[in-house]
Amino acid sequence: MAKVAVTGVAKFDDPAFATLVGHRTGTGQSLDRRRSGKALPIIAERLRPLPVDSGAMEETLRPVDSQARPAPIAGGAADSTEQSPSPAGSPYSASTPARATTWWWTAFAVLFAACLLYPALATPAKVRDRFDPSVGPTLDGMAFMTRAVYQDQGRNILLEHDREAILWMLGSVAGSPVIVEANTPLYRWGSRVAMFTGLPDVVGWDWHQRQQRGSVQDAAITKRLADVKTIYSDPRPEVAQQILERYGVQYVYVGELERAYYPAAGLGKFERYAGVYWDTVYENEQVRIYRVRE
Repeated sequence: MAKVAVTGVAKFDDPAFATLVGHRTGTGQSLDRRRSGKALPIIAERLRPLPVDSGAMEETLRPVDSQARPAPIAGGAADSTEQSPSPAGSPYSASTPARATTWWWTAFAVLFAACLLYPALATPAKVRDRFDPSVGPTLDGMAFMTRAVYQDQGRNILLEHDREAILWMLGSVAGSPVIVEANTPLYRWGSRVAMFTGLPDVVGWDWHQRQQRGSVQDAAITKRLADVKTIYSDPRPEVAQQILERYGVQYVYVGELERAYYPAAGLGKFERYAGVYWDTVYENEQVRIYRVRE
C-alpha cells in the first residue's frame, strides 16, 4: 500500500482543518489548539489516495445545459418524473385517473342532455295547458278572453263580456278615477278590471297590500275588504253611497263575477237607484258600469 505525503501550510486554529486531519489520520483527535497561529508543515502519512475515475471527472467538468434533462443511467432507477408501474396485484394502474376523468365527463354529459329535455318537452306542454292554441301568437294580453270560460262559485263565466267592458273603459275613461269591483280569494279572477286598465281599486290583491305596505296597519286592509263586501251586499243605497264617497269611488263595476260572489238583493239596488245615486254609463249582456254622482 502506497503512502502519500501531503505537505502544506495551515493554521492550527482552523476548526475545519483540524477536524479533517483528525478524521483522515484516524486518530479521532483534533489538533492542539494551544499552538494556534503557528504555521507548521503537515505530513499525513496515513492518508490513502482516493481512486479517481477520469471519465467521471471529465463528465463532471462538462458544461451543464440548463434546458437539457439528464439521460437515465443504464441499469439504474427510472426518471422520477415518469409514472412508476403499479405493484403486482394492485387494482390501480397508470391509466386509472384518466379512466375516472372520462367516466365523470360522460356522466356529466348524460345528465346535461337530460336537463335539456325539460325545456324542449315541458314548454309546449305548458303552453297547451295555459294558453288557447286557437288564439294564435299575439301581443294582445286580452286575446284569450275572446274564447275563455272561467269557472268560479259553480258558475261558468264568459270572459268576453269583461273584455268588452274593459276595452270601453280604456277608451272612454280619462285620468285615474277610483273604481270598485269584486274582491275574491287569491289566485282568482278578482281585481281583473284594475289589472287590465291600471285604474286604482278600493282594494286589490289583499295579500300584496299586507305584504308590500309595511306602514299600513293590517286592520286597514281588513276594513277595506269588509267595505267592498258591504257595497255589493247591503240593499240600502245610502249605505253604499257613504262608503263610495269615503274612498272617492267614481265607477262601480257589476259583472258576472260580482253576481257569483254577492247576493242579488244587494246588487239590485244599483239598477233600481240608477239616476239617483249613480248613472249607468256602460252595459252589455252581462256587465253594467255605473258612474257615481258627485
